[in-house]
Amino acid sequence: MIAVVTGASGFIGSHLVESLRADGIEVRVLRRPGSAALSMPAGVTAHTLDLAAADAGEASVWRDATHVFHLAARTRAIDPADFVRANVTGTSNLTALLARRSTPPRVVYVSSQAAAGPARSAETPLTDADVARPVDAYGRSKHDAESVVRASGLPFVVVRPSAVYGPRDRDFLQVFQQLSNPIALQASPAWHRLSLIHVHDVVAALRAVATREEALGRTFFVEDGSPTTWERVYDDIGVVLRRSPPRLTVPAAVLRLAAVGSEFLAGLRGDDPLLTRAKLDLARHPYWLCAASALRDVLGWQPRITQAQGWASTGAWYREARWIRA
Repeated sequence: MIAVVTGASGFIGSHLVESLRADGIEVRVLRRPGSAALSMPAGVTAHTLDLAAADAGEASVWRDATHVFHLAARTRAIDPADFVRANVTGTSNLTALLARRSTPPRVVYVSSQAAAGPARSAETPLTDADVARPVDAYGRSKHDAESVVRASGLPFVVVRPSAVYGPRDRDFLQVFQQLSNPIALQASPAWHRLSLIHVHDVVAALRAVATREEALGRTFFVEDGSPTTWERVYDDIGVVLRRSPPRLTVPAAVLRLAAVGSEFLAGLRGDDPLLTRAKLDLARHPYWLCAASALRDVLGWQPRITQAQGWASTGAWYREARWIRA
């Protein structure tokens, strides 16, 4: 295998690159023109490519490449058009570029549960057979990018991870930080349900679908088989931190006001806001549940990391990296 990875500096992408290199696989990563140099494991080569501008990049990046793991995406934005440019246009340009190769590589497109939307009840998690109903601009852009990949004529697999956590994640970091305070604030009601998956299990799934012929042309959800609630997430992380402060679910009106402020300040700084009104709209849906039944049935894949193990290792990494207090 000779693997090209987009989004290698991101949360999942960085773990994928490390896993591939640990097995001696040749890895080439892409970065945008003008972006900071990537800190990568030994043996990884970095190449420049502007996907949004349909730039072919350095020809050497594609030479003899057998697989492309496409993880580059925009997950936060105020303007929905920014999602389209990064996620849909970028994917369209990449697939067009690959389709011109005499021997096109297999594309593993890393989408999101947001592309499918929430489940309708706690008893009916989404499967790959369900019709996608994304409910926000980000989810729609990922769903449209999936359609681009399917129509490209390339050998492909689409993977839709549920909520992903683990070392280097900055979303669930906020829960760790909240539980370090005298009062822990919750944005979602405690009874809302969600599917989870540890980043190392996501990487294992990506590598499985990349090498199995049975996976070609299919869409797979990835989750750990243990749907949970936000209350349980706070409980489990509290055990890791040995803290159980009082918890307060922030009223929706207060959160929306905070989101407006976050978007305004991000606009002044020229970066992406951590909290947006779109994210709050997602949090209104109580059942972000999916089932990895196809991944288990077709490939025999099984998650290896329990949530107790995953939260413990994540907390240990946060402490070592000084993202939370020791």
